[in-house]
Amino acid sequence: MTTLERQKESEIQKDILDYLKAKGYTHWRSYVGPIVRGGHGGRRPQFSKNPMAGYPDVTGFLLNEPNQMFCMEIKTKKGIVSDEQIKWHKLLIEHGVIVMIPKSVEEAINTMELMEIDC
Repeated sequence: MTTLERQKESEIQKDILDYLKAKGYTHWRSYVGPIVRGGHGGRRPQFSKNPMAGYPDVTGFLLNEPNQMFCMEIKTKKGIVSDEQIKWHKLLIEHGVIVMIPKSVEEAINTMELMEIDC
């Protein structure tokens, strides 16, 4: 098994975010984990599902088409897209957002380069 095949999703995401930053893309990482409330003064924290669950990991705008939004749902080579993620992808695509599911930083870079040429 190669290093690329063992790469964690968080590592792929970090590499992609580093690439986007280096290239000058306006972008941000989405946090859609559980919402934690309370837990102060010795009380046990309460966890609730984030209503944004399933929203893609990274959102940004193309360089040569700054009104064109893109989203990335980053996965490992064996990663599976959830039903909640599919619902978000369909909604975003209906509104003209480019949605991609890169499984490596190389895949993300190649896709971004192709999109910049096509716009």
